Amino acid sequence: MQLEKPVSAVMSINFLWLPATATVEQAVQLFLQHKPSFLPVLSEDKKRVLGVVEPLDLLSAKDSKASITSCMQASFPKVYSDDNLVAVLRAFRQHKKLYAVVLDKYTEIPVGVVTVVDVLASLPELAEYFLPFVDLSRKFRVEENGEVP
Repeated sequence: MQLEKPVSAVMSINFLWLPATATVEQAVQLFLQHKPSFLPVLSEDKKRVLGVVEPLDLLSAKDSKASITSCMQASFPKVYSDDNLVAVLRAFRQHKKLYAVVLDKYTEIPVGVVTVVDVLASLPELAEYFLPFVDLSRKFRVEENGEVP
């Protein structure tokens, strides 16, 4: 199996994120427009990940003008770009999430994101078991009305 390949081979380097100064309202708009499963919240200089926000986290916000930091998750899966896919799967399991933020090993600057779909799509040995159930080419999302397309 190709579980020894580095996460940098399967991660997305072009990813959406929120600045720590963003409001809940801005996050809602980004989720509705692009439908990501989560958004990293970055420091002003974009060199640190302060947390992550999932769509359901926004429900805890009392005010749409509140800072996104008021409802973000400070604990989230992190992996390094040279970690192998086994380490990524361990991070998913440890945090009970299907994604992780990928950091540079030396600077800890965010360099990408990886999801379980990215990992499964890169493992042809496993793909045949999931293909009847999952379309690995599409991103999972929930529509505004709560339905899964």
